[in-house]
Amino acid sequence: MKENIILLHGALGSQQQMQALAPLLSPHFAVHSLNILGHVGDPSETHFTMKALAQQVKTFIEEKQLGRTHIFGY
Repeated sequence: MKENIILLHGALGSQQQMQALAPLLSPHFAVHSLNILGHVGDPSETHFTMKALAQQVKTFIEEKQLGRTHIFGY
């Protein structure tokens, strides 16, 4: 079974920024990505804080039942 990796996009970006990496990583990892709150024209009612962003990633991991996972982003 492959280990999981979550690709996180940079500021003002979207998960599409990381799509080119997915085929390169997929032989080694189960690749996942998400759009970070407040990006991609998504008006978020949550305050844009590091704590809120970390909670979003934590919730994503729990909802997808990923367990331990690698995280790569910029």
